[in-house]
Formats: sequence, structure tokens, C-alpha cells
Amino acid sequence: MIEYLKAVADLLAEGLNLSSEVTQKQRRKKFLLDLLISYFCIARIVENGSDLLSLAGREPIKRIMAMTPEKRVDFTNRANSKLQTQKLLLQTLDSRIADEGIMEMLDAKPKKRLKRLIGSREKGLLAVASALEIYFIFDGHPSRREIKAFGQELARFRYQASIISMVFFERSQMIIDVRLAKKELRELEASNEKLRSKIDELFTLDEQLRLVERAKKVASSV
Repeated sequence: MIEYLKAVADLLAEGLNLSSEVTQKQRRKKFLLDLLISYFCIARIVENGSDLLSLAGREPIKRIMAMTPEKRVDFTNRANSKLQTQKLLLQTLDSRIADEGIMEMLDAKPKKRLKRLIGSREKGLLAVASALEIYFIFDGHPSRREIKAFGQELARFRYQASIISMVFFERSQMIIDVRLAKKELRELEASNEKLRSKIDELFTLDEQLRLVERAKKVASSV
């Protein structure tokens, strides 16, 4: 997921072009608000992802199985809270980027690339959001096959661990490459700051000051 997000931020930073036709005040305001919300959503995804990584560690199943029952409940609740936040942030980000506002600021080629990165429920950012949504719809309940193979409790922990790994990598796995995940989070943060620089280039400080708190509020309310 982080790799997709970095590509999205890079594409927006490199491909956005505020055409001379976009002079209407309301249209500029809508474009700017969508971009600022996207920036703050990605910033929260980085922060939330770092917290989730610190919580889960390299082997989340091994970590949780070594805990007392009370601490297991706390771990599961905290991890689910972080996963829920990531899901909502992804959905908010998708709704802003997929909107014609930002898409209108891109030429045909980068627009096509951006749509491919956002993807569908089978691939791309939407696939990760969909996997998270399904996880919460079924209340983290694993499949019958998993329960039969590992027992109810361990199967639930395995399911949660696989979803946590999807936040960082496209595939689900039981062991998380923490070093790689941290590296990709740092790279995503750097790409997001490039996006912020592009916003500064396209819009005046006065325009931004009128909307920045509103954008922060949207990104922080999920």
C-alpha cells in the first residue's frame, strides 16, 4: 500500500498543472481543498502507519501469543483502531483524488496512471481499502479453514496480522519486514512533502490560509 501511495504523491507532485483556464475562484478553491486534504491524509497515514508498525513489530503473532489474555485484548483493540483509521483515510483520499477536481488538473497520460494506481477492489489502493473493509465487516472473524487449521484464537491473530502487513505491502504475510516498512514510510513522507511544495507553487499563501484548517479538520476527523 505504501508503495502505491508514494507513486500517487509523486505523480501529483510532478504532474499537476493548473491551466490558465482554471481562473474561477470556486474551482480553484475546490482544487486546493482536495489537494490539501490529500496531503494531510497521507501525512496521517504515515504517522498512523508508524504507530501500527511499532505496535505489531516483526512478528505480531509471536508478540501477541507471549502476552497475557488481558494484554492480548488491549493489543487487538489498539491494532484494530489503527487499521480502522487507515481504512477511513484511504477512503477519504480516494474520494478526493478520484474526484474530477484533481483529475482535471492532469494531462491524459498522468491521469491514466493515477486511475491505475487507485485501481479497483482487485488491485491498487482500493484493493487494500476493500480488504480492510471486509475485515471489519466480519469483525476480524477468520475463515472456517483457518479456524480448523489453527483454532479460533490463533486464527483471529493470524487474520489480523495478515491485514496489518497489507497496510505496508500489497501482499499479506505473517512476518513484517520492519526495516523495509520504515524505509517506505520515510520515502512516502518525502514524496508527500514534494506534493506540498507543488501546492505552494500553484496556489498563493493567502488562498491556502483560508482552507488549511478546514483540510486538517477533514483529515483528522476520520
